[in-house]
Amino acid sequence: MRMSTRERHPRRRRHPSKYQPLGDALHGSRGECARFTFAGIEVLLGTPLPPSARRKRWWWNNSPRCGPHARTWLSAGWRVATVDMTAQTVTFVRSASSNDL
Repeated sequence: MRMSTRERHPRRRRHPSKYQPLGDALHGSRGECARFTFAGIEVLLGTPLPPSARRKRWWWNNSPRCGPHARTWLSAGWRVATVDMTAQTVTFVRSASSNDL
């Protein structure tokens, strides 16, 4: 019996991102914007943000190529609108294509 390509090379199981609790919080948010402190995000995640999140604005870019953190908020239908590195806050807004279900 010959195995199909799918049987020979099963897809890897994707494990939830460590950033999924942020995505869940955004998904459950009402309204058009949601503001979080960096410390509040760390409480949601149960782990510290990487040092670059506190020091580098690019960490908060809305590009899926930036990493699993950006893919999490983008797939939840949100994007970063503003980041205040001094106050350590980030404001997310709903993506134009997301539906408020």
